[in-house]
Amino acid sequence: MDSQNEVTENEAMENEALANEATPAISVEPSSKKRFESKEKWWRIDKEMVGFKLHFFLLTGALGSVLPFIAVIVKDRLKLSATSFATVLMFEQFFFIFTKPTIGYITDYFNKLKAVLCIVAIGQAIFLFLLLLLPPLPKDPGIKCDPFLKPGN
Repeated sequence: MDSQNEVTENEAMENEALANEATPAISVEPSSKKRFESKEKWWRIDKEMVGFKLHFFLLTGALGSVLPFIAVIVKDRLKLSATSFATVLMFEQFFFIFTKPTIGYITDYFNKLKAVLCIVAIGQAIFLFLLLLLPPLPKDPGIKCDPFLKPGN
């Protein structure tokens, strides 16, 4: 009985497929042709994002030309040692742990990506220029930083 039911179900499915020409039982088209028609091109340019990507490209290029000189400015103008500057950079990274998610939350909450990006970029430019205006820190002549000096010399 089960085999008879299977045969009649198969016949019913074949008859239904023949009756409905839109869905043939056997596809005669090569599968590769279908695959290329439905696939989206990998090089499609999203025109809405071009300005956003250009902004980050130019910002990264500008920061790439400025950031290497920050160590020179800190050493010459602020007279900080390499250890002190490394400590400042370490705390900067810990500061970023809190500021980046906060800025992301503000951007998502107000849905004003362009405004937040402009404010952050302008703020960063202002603080980088203010770094040039800092006067050099005076060194105390009574403190000797040479570890090879013997006490009393």
